[in-house]
Amino acid sequence: MINKFKQFYTNNLKYTGREKLSTGSTFLIICLDLFVFFILLQGLMFQTKVLHSPVVKYPYGCIVVLKNPSKIFIHTSRIYNNNNYYKRRVSGVSDSIYDKERSPFCNTIIELTKNVKKHVNIEEYRAQVRKLKTKETNLNNQLNNIRKNYNTILFEKIAKNETSEKLPNDLDTKNAKIKYENLKKMKELNSSNLTKKIQQFKTNIYVKELHSYVVTKAKSVLAKYEETKESYYLKKKGVEILFLIPLLFVFFKSCSYFMKKENYIFHIISKNLLFVTLIPFIGTLSGLVYKYLPREFIAKVLDFFYSLEIPFVAYYILLFLGITIGVLLIIKMQQYYKQKLKKEENNKLSFSISYNKSICNNCHNTVDYNKMQFCPHCSNRLVKQCSECGSQTIKGLKYCLYCGKEMCLDDKK
Repeated sequence: MINKFKQFYTNNLKYTGREKLSTGSTFLIICLDLFVFFILLQGLMFQTKVLHSPVVKYPYGCIVVLKNPSKIFIHTSRIYNNNNYYKRRVSGVSDSIYDKERSPFCNTIIELTKNVKKHVNIEEYRAQVRKLKTKETNLNNQLNNIRKNYNTILFEKIAKNETSEKLPNDLDTKNAKIKYENLKKMKELNSSNLTKKIQQFKTNIYVKELHSYVVTKAKSVLAKYEETKESYYLKKKGVEILFLIPLLFVFFKSCSYFMKKENYIFHIISKNLLFVTLIPFIGTLSGLVYKYLPREFIAKVLDFFYSLEIPFVAYYILLFLGITIGVLLIIKMQQYYKQKLKKEENNKLSFSISYNKSICNNCHNTVDYNKMQFCPHCSNRLVKQCSECGSQTIKGLKYCLYCGKEMCLDDKK
């Protein structure tokens, strides 16, 4: 399996030439990678957090109203503040998209809420209620003040055997009683007005229409919402994979095509874009694997070691597995590096460099390609016979020195 993967990588993604990028080119490719990665993340976010998200289809405001319809009768409820209460804000997403993605039920709630606000001036209504509540608070404070002063001062007068009925601030017992009764009547009237004002909102025909609609639909819509939440994770991962697969295919094909054409700069750009796209793709697959791993089984294995009171054994196993995998990876990487060096000695670009420097491609000692057929240091063959004209031309160069025919690198003659 590993060998097949290596062969696949070598045939499609591995460029064997020695061409190098300039510092400026490397910097620009990194910038391009970051740009593509950012756009990919934005695309995935839009696909999953807006177009297919249950919190967009059934925003927080709708769910709150569904679970607690009594909030409709409360004039201070946030549902009457603004329409943003029914949106999950994501930067760069227009209101029209929210309107299309939101469920018909939530859109109806918004329209009915607008209808309430159209016929009831919510801000003015709230101001009137606040005014009545403030007045009630002031009246309560005045009543409490009279009770406190009257009882306290009267007790002090009796304790001192003072017969005067006069109280501070010109508040005698008779006046205190009259003022107290007047304040009580004012408070009762104010409380009655406040109750009527609040009841007026609750009995409003448009408020009752909104409440009736929500109560009628609540059970079925909440059931749909729960179903949507249950299936959302798989749908989200599926959408992410479908979004990324076409890009992976395009970048892979481009990378393979430009490698075969020996167009290094386009090959390396395509290869970078391929690996950048693979990052979120692997992340999505890892999420799926993690979700459906037998985590309960793993937990039971760990619990088993703890039950034996030898939990360190579990950590020994983890250490052993980690070290084994690490050592294998290091060995494989070193083998790959050696193979890479060996292959680089026999590619077209390395032959061209060796020819231009008059050195042997195998041992890097000085040779004369115009006079020698073999390297005197390692016996590496320097020339081969052209299949077209039969002349001895330089081995490894792309074209024959004499007839100009394109040569085959694997031709050993």
